[in-house]
Amino acid sequence: MLTPSSGLPGSYETAPLKLESVRSRLAPDGLYTCHGSGRSSVYAVLLGEVDPTHSVSALIPIDALSPDRLAGAERFWRIANGLHAPDTRLSNQRRSRLVLMIRAADGDAVRASRRQIAEGLFGKRRVAAELWAESSLRYATIRLVRDGRAIIDHGYRDLLRHRRRP
Repeated sequence: MLTPSSGLPGSYETAPLKLESVRSRLAPDGLYTCHGSGRSSVYAVLLGEVDPTHSVSALIPIDALSPDRLAGAERFWRIANGLHAPDTRLSNQRRSRLVLMIRAADGDAVRASRRQIAEGLFGKRRVAAELWAESSLRYATIRLVRDGRAIIDHGYRDLLRHRRRP
């Protein structure tokens, strides 16, 4: 959310960003805009009587999600200034694991055995190649089912948050 800088107490006038809006839509609560294109696109809501050619301020609530919001504000600033904004989306490896987690949880939901789930995920030949009781695929399947159930039950919103080191 962006608001005019001059309207905030204690604010001072700064140089305006050069916002080149690709798409915009006027709504009762403000102007919704998209800046940049492709992986370098960022969205903003200009509240009230905001003129994108004047300086603006970002309104960021202070709560548990503040680090993600600050990162979003930095990404917006970088794109608005023509700088490179790093891609922080899911890696291909993480995306592949999420697919396996959901498939494993789906198998669990229809009461398939862990071995049947493993055969569906990794193939019958790979599962049959190892002794099931000691198989690394067995342990991987158990973890995939557990993590998939956690995502479905309550953790799907965690996908939207960045991972943080403690």
